[in-house]
Amino acid sequence: MLGGDNKIHLNLAATRNGDAIAVNANVTGYEPDKKLKLRFALVEPWVRYVGSNGLSYHAHVVRALPGGPEGFTLDKANAKETVKLDLSEVRNAINKHLATRSELDGQRPFSYRNLHMVALVQDDDTKEVLTAVEVPVK
Repeated sequence: MLGGDNKIHLNLAATRNGDAIAVNANVTGYEPDKKLKLRFALVEPWVRYVGSNGLSYHAHVVRALPGGPEGFTLDKANAKETVKLDLSEVRNAINKHLATRSELDGQRPFSYRNLHMVALVQDDDTKEVLTAVEVPVK
């Protein structure tokens, strides 16, 4: 459905104040259904480091899933969701994970300066992404 005749409208805004990020989304134009989910991902558009796959550049590196991987159920019309994210908690969790990766030799491949928020509406039965939007975190 993504890119097709889609009637779902998704508005997204993400603002940063220090380490606090606030995300607001409005979704309209869908039939309420428990299988429809609104999901968020905090991403860096590109990161440069040599990963285990040998590639030096990586696109849309996910740093966090505000609201969790389960997302928000769209079982009511005209959904409005607000999530908050503490970037210091994200940094700590990533640092803890990367400390276990000896091949990085202490590298920390992220900057947290050019963050974007992605929101998508997905059908959990078919896994189809029905609509998605990406905005810079301002």
